Amino acid sequence: MQERKEREEREAEQKRKIEEEKEQLEREKPPPDDLFGQRIHSWVVVLSGKREVPETFFIDSLTGNAYSTEHSAFLGIESLWNHSNYWVNMQDCSNGCRDLIFDLGDCSKWEYMFPQMDKPILSLPEDKVDGFDDDEEDLNIEGKDERLVDLPPSWVPLIAITPEQYEQRCPQGKKTTLYKRAKLEQFAAYLLKEGLSHRLSIYSDLELNNLVRVTDTFRFRTDKLQKRVLEHPDGTITEYFAPGRMRALKEHTYNVTSPGPESERVMTFYHDHRIDGLACREETPTSMTEHFEDRVDFLYKRHIEFGKRQKKFGPAETSNRPVLEICESFHRNEKLPADSDVEERRFLTSEDKIQLTYHRASNKISASSREFLKPPGSNERGAVIILTNDMVNTYQVDQTTAPPKNLFTYEMLLDLIQVENELLYGVKTSEQEVRDILNERTVEESNWELEISVYDTKRNDKVRAMRLEIERQEMEEKLRRDDLELDYLAPFLGC
Repeated sequence: MQERKEREEREAEQKRKIEEEKEQLEREKPPPDDLFGQRIHSWVVVLSGKREVPETFFIDSLTGNAYSTEHSAFLGIESLWNHSNYWVNMQDCSNGCRDLIFDLGDCSKWEYMFPQMDKPILSLPEDKVDGFDDDEEDLNIEGKDERLVDLPPSWVPLIAITPEQYEQRCPQGKKTTLYKRAKLEQFAAYLLKEGLSHRLSIYSDLELNNLVRVTDTFRFRTDKLQKRVLEHPDGTITEYFAPGRMRALKEHTYNVTSPGPESERVMTFYHDHRIDGLACREETPTSMTEHFEDRVDFLYKRHIEFGKRQKKFGPAETSNRPVLEICESFHRNEKLPADSDVEERRFLTSEDKIQLTYHRASNKISASSREFLKPPGSNERGAVIILTNDMVNTYQVDQTTAPPKNLFTYEMLLDLIQVENELLYGVKTSEQEVRDILNERTVEESNWELEISVYDTKRNDKVRAMRLEIERQEMEEKLRRDDLELDYLAPFLGC
């Protein structure tokens, strides 16, 4: 009975949401357009036949998208033109462009303006020839290269666009376009100091009051920043970087309320640009997870759990968080047997334990494992470690295999202790790397720098100064040569 009631409530809630969406769409439905079908638009038509084009299609000049000639967005065609001629459509466009025949050589479908034709005119039947003037048939028999139509000169002056005007793209270098629930702002290159080129704001209402997301696109940034996305409901910021940064940072996601270290964040890296193959680092106040790719040792994941810092009296000191656990995961190495290939390696530093879990063989239902109990002070330099039987707990799936010798187990324990020390140092290095990246981002956002091409002598002061120096040296060299060619005895030896 309770389940039936809950199901009915869910169905009623879903039905209510559907009704609200229908009402919302009805309210947002645009009013009737009095000029529907009367506006002029230009686009590109690609005719079939040449360059192995199977059928004629359209290309929208504003978006660059290709459409079929039967698309409902195209209501009709008034005329076509190219570099050599102009054709007027003589066909009915009541059904849009679906029934149009794009044979420009058919004069009954397309009336041309200039006699020069790319396609030959179709021969008309004999019963329709009488209606044409004989002079038109011999219009271009003589003097095929002669211009038969003398057009008047254009009264429009030539358009002169300076490089500065071309870079601005729009008046004052700014342009704002309003869309449904969106606003797009465009900026000219080098207009803003931070290199902002586009800003797209998404809203949840038609009045553009409730901001949902802001996407900023940048150009020419020396810090390789390409895009920044701000989610307003929760304050999440995602930054996207191009290749070329020192630590190969690709993406950085964090919250605007906690931009500092030891907070929730996700850093994505170009793993092929790093020696360690780090692809992603996820951090929280109590943990850190690193993902790797294409590692020689088959490592693909490392998870670290942190504990709380102990409060100390006295001045505050910057110290790393205490590590409670380090867990590493490895892919299968087909060159090793499953019982010798480690799948998971767990270092429980707070309990002085090391746990190994091996890969499961294809013909087994469980995997082998081994657990070490470290003696006190084993991580100290120069410590003497004595292995006893109660320090090792081994589970061997294949009971027919001989157990490892004590020497092998002892050397394995020594290697694992050394690996643990290296991992503890690596965790400190990872934390320091996060702090370094955050400090770099703080400096980069407080002091914007833009890349300037060496060919841009207007903005590149170094290149401009170098060019002026070269011109000065060339002028001095020219004056020096003129002085050498000057003959001082010519006035005295002249007739």
